[in-house]
Amino acid sequence: MDKCVVHFVPRHKQLPKRKDHPGFIVQKVYDTVERKLWRLSDKDYEDIKQQEIDGLVQKTLKRIGELLDIEPKEEAPDYDEDQIKYRRSLNRKSVSPPNASKEEEETPRSEQHPKSETPVNCVTNNASEYYGILVEFNALTGDSHRDKWLERLLQHIQYMCDCNDSKERDKGLGNGNSDEINCGSKHISSESLNDSQYKFQKNSKSFIWPDAAVSAIVSLEKASHDALSSDFMKYNQKLRQLAFNLQKNAVLACRLLNGELEPSRILNMTPIELKMTKERSIRHKYLNYWCSLPHDILKLIAEKVSFVDCLSMSKVCMSWNGILGEEHPSTQRHGLPCLLVSGRGNNETKTCISVLENRVWELKLPESCGKYCWGSFCDWLIMVNNVYGKYSHEIKLKINLVNPFSGSQINLPSLKPSYHKMVLSGLPCEKNFMCMVVKRGVFELALWFKGAKFWVPIGKKKGQCQDAVFCNGSFYLLDDRLNVWKIDVRDIYSAYDGAFSEIKTGFYGAPGPGIMQNLWNEDTKKSFTYLVESVGKLLLVRRYFNLKRNKWIETKKFEVYALDFETLIWKKVEDLGDEMLFLGKSYSTSFSAKELGVGIRNSIYLCNDPMNPFATEWDDKWDDECDLRHIIPKKTRLRNSVKNWGIFTFGNENNDKPFCFRGDKNMWTDTWFTAPLWWCCRNIPPIQRK
Repeated sequence: MDKCVVHFVPRHKQLPKRKDHPGFIVQKVYDTVERKLWRLSDKDYEDIKQQEIDGLVQKTLKRIGELLDIEPKEEAPDYDEDQIKYRRSLNRKSVSPPNASKEEEETPRSEQHPKSETPVNCVTNNASEYYGILVEFNALTGDSHRDKWLERLLQHIQYMCDCNDSKERDKGLGNGNSDEINCGSKHISSESLNDSQYKFQKNSKSFIWPDAAVSAIVSLEKASHDALSSDFMKYNQKLRQLAFNLQKNAVLACRLLNGELEPSRILNMTPIELKMTKERSIRHKYLNYWCSLPHDILKLIAEKVSFVDCLSMSKVCMSWNGILGEEHPSTQRHGLPCLLVSGRGNNETKTCISVLENRVWELKLPESCGKYCWGSFCDWLIMVNNVYGKYSHEIKLKINLVNPFSGSQINLPSLKPSYHKMVLSGLPCEKNFMCMVVKRGVFELALWFKGAKFWVPIGKKKGQCQDAVFCNGSFYLLDDRLNVWKIDVRDIYSAYDGAFSEIKTGFYGAPGPGIMQNLWNEDTKKSFTYLVESVGKLLLVRRYFNLKRNKWIETKKFEVYALDFETLIWKKVEDLGDEMLFLGKSYSTSFSAKELGVGIRNSIYLCNDPMNPFATEWDDKWDDECDLRHIIPKKTRLRNSVKNWGIFTFGNENNDKPFCFRGDKNMWTDTWFTAPLWWCCRNIPPIQRK
């Protein structure tokens, strides 16, 4: 295949020597839409096409070197070339065939030589019409080049006007065919419109031709000349751009005729802004329609989309933000999982981490001043404060259930500091809500019901209770030998006689998995065990770690088992599917990646937990440590490898880089909680999908 070299050289540059650089020289490009030739330096194409042309010019200059500029006298102005074409079009004549019949000779000359339908002749005839209109309105500038641009702009905006005669037009142009000229020109312009422009023209405000068009066009051309008269090339380029956009963008033309857009503002608009005017106007037009959407329909749509999409919907307008930001504490679905940083601070704010956004933010929580966070359930936090009696050894825990988003509070009876975990049966607004606390050292429990003034102890067992969770109307408890025990809430209410006497209930045991029992016998101090409720299923999660230099806890792997409620047999889970587990000593939960619209499915989000599952933050050791770490950071906490949360994904165990989460064993665990959707709609920006 033969190849030829093509040089793209602008008109203001000298041509390269053919002897040194043989090949074709291109100085103009053909516009298939306008059916015109544009110079390379005119920049009348769309951005993508213009970038391609500029790239070809740069390649040429890079290949043959920089070219000298042509002196101004050597470059002919644009209008000289247009005048030459105009004269050539006038000199063209139609020639009859040599063997014309006698009947054809008898026909009038006007019928023998019908007007050509070429675009050039059409433009010429229309230009004379527009010239006459400009003469009548005394709008000519006296500069032939400027007057020609006025004619062209008037032609390109005519399709927006009606051909009905106004009172001023009744006076006429001095000839009898003014109506025919106006309506005919209107018909020609309408034929060149696309469907969307024609529909917009029919629905928009009517403008009388040519009264409305002349004043707007004259103002636009005058503003262009005042701003760009010193640069002839920029003046041509700007008016060519405006003529193109006024013809193709009916919304832009309508806003100009309406007086909505001042000519000076149109001149300062970028090419993209000129093209986007139509889209912005349509978007603004339909925005009011969507804002008036009935509240029930909007809420129904919000229930069908993910959390991230619902959050984005709330940013559409103030109306939607107000509807989706309404507080519904009893019916709210899952919100945004976050971490509440531990520590007893003396200020009224708590540091929070949005792990799905990897963003840190401050939560105003006056109720947390001088208190510890013992756990949570959804958007409710369990806050604890030490209360000393007359003697130093007399210490009690003052407990409050606090919703930091709605401001609601529930005061619970005080407790001795011998309990290490509290579990809530659900939201405090539910009918049969109750709290259960687990004692350390022994398998003892205590319950609190709504309206009770003290805690009610329930059954004792041998061993210790490591973890507990509420699932499907029952409390499930994990002992120190990995056996799971069930307490049915129905048994509790059937034993409750209204006088808060001692409640006796039975324990239904489910032995731990056999493989896990063997691992427990080999090494019981190198793993954490959690109970998690996930979409009505009870999961037992085992987290394996190594202790490095007696400072760092390095988590290596996880195992997950699901309980068959009928047979009370544990089955190993290899894939969590769409679920995401969030593990923590004080509270563990699960979310659906599909419902959230963000996050890593089939994964476990973990935080830095203490090695002792029975420890509490208000113990002497942790109390001193937590107070000191806010004042004097340890060197180990300054290491980049130490984190307070991480992500483990199933199926990545065989990767070249194995999973390893390193935490500081001397740091207390943080608490998972949920920021409700209504609060997120009011306070946080949209979340980008990853």
